[in-house]
Amino acid sequence: MKHKSHINISKSGFKVPEGYFDSVDQTMASKVKSKSENSNFGYKVPESYFNDFSLAVPSKESSTKVIKLKELSKWLAAASILAFAVLSALYIDDISPDENLQFSDLDRDMIEDYLDYTMENPEDFIEYENTSSINTIVNDNIVNLKDNDILEYLNDEIEDQDFEND
Repeated sequence: MKHKSHINISKSGFKVPEGYFDSVDQTMASKVKSKSENSNFGYKVPESYFNDFSLAVPSKESSTKVIKLKELSKWLAAASILAFAVLSALYIDDISPDENLQFSDLDRDMIEDYLDYTMENPEDFIEYENTSSINTIVNDNIVNLKDNDILEYLNDEIEDQDFEND
């Protein structure tokens, strides 16, 4: 049994009619003979055409400046990188804010809006077990605070607020 992918190489698949090559040389000879006998075949050149023809030879070769593509491509790549850098710097300068935004500049409403937008269910992000340990750490730190540290902090905050109001 032959496989489907088997190719039979012994047969070419082309057939020539019987007696085709017997008369080929005779038909070709008769065609060549008929073309040579027909003198009106083709185009004719006028008799004095090549006598009046003169070839103008340039006396001086014009020299042209040849720019190699490899050198041109290096300059083109460098120029395109520079143009991209300048345009991107101008674009970034236009879209960047005039001053840096600090966390203290944010309003309470802005922070609440952000948290409402990003946290649909805050319970998913904060586990109750973790909050109890945080509460104990905060309480321990408050107990360990000294009165002088609290007064110093409050004085610094009052001075900062005075500067901001001026």
